Amino acid sequence: MLQFLISSTNEVRVETIQDVEALHKELQDEADNMGCLLNNFSWTQKENKKTDEIYYQVKYKFIFNSLRDPDFALDSITYKQKQQIDFGE
Repeated sequence: MLQFLISSTNEVRVETIQDVEALHKELQDEADNMGCLLNNFSWTQKENKKTDEIYYQVKYKFIFNSLRDPDFALDSITYKQKQQIDFGE
């Protein structure tokens, strides 16, 4: 059975506004390299009230195919782990 991936929506956390800007550029380059469209990119500044820590919630969406007329036979995407994080558990 042939399947076509239509879109992928992601939500990530980054620590600084400079990280938000760098991620946006990285995602634009990634979309160009994959032959897809970075359709949405938004961020919201968040604050941990207990610690006064500021961080950013980033949401973005890649469009790979048109639902009505798909032409790119891609049925999955792979996420790479960039860094091991110790959550102290």
